[in-house]
Amino acid sequence: MDIVIRKAQTQDVPYIHKMNLELNDVDCGTIELMQASLENNKGELVFVAVHNEKAVGFICGQLYSSICYTRLQCEITELFVSEGYRRKGIATKLIKRLELEFIQNNVPEIIVKTGLNNLNAQKLYENCGYVYKRMAYLKERVR
Repeated sequence: MDIVIRKAQTQDVPYIHKMNLELNDVDCGTIELMQASLENNKGELVFVAVHNEKAVGFICGQLYSSICYTRLQCEITELFVSEGYRRKGIATKLIKRLELEFIQNNVPEIIVKTGLNNLNAQKLYENCGYVYKRMAYLKERVR
């Protein structure tokens, strides 16, 4: 199966939008808003896995700075591969491509968060060399 990993382009956004709805099960805004974000958010990196001119997976990463650190910080924020394309190494290829971009920006570490019960994602990240080091707290519906 020929899979190409490349930077996301505006024509990929309808596929990313559909996959994001499946991944997060929340309204992620309109396709137009996602296209504007892809074009204008310079701190976000988005790569897609493409098969037959259709995006079948994507990964998003954030590069950001802080007054507390001298180097850029980075985080993998989303990773999704469509059902029929899983267990073919696509997620690993997406991670490796994003890591390459982070390395070129001289980042000291990559942070990734996933659900406590998402054992498949945990195993994937561990197989890619990530280790469990920190705990995150979540406060929902901040008022």
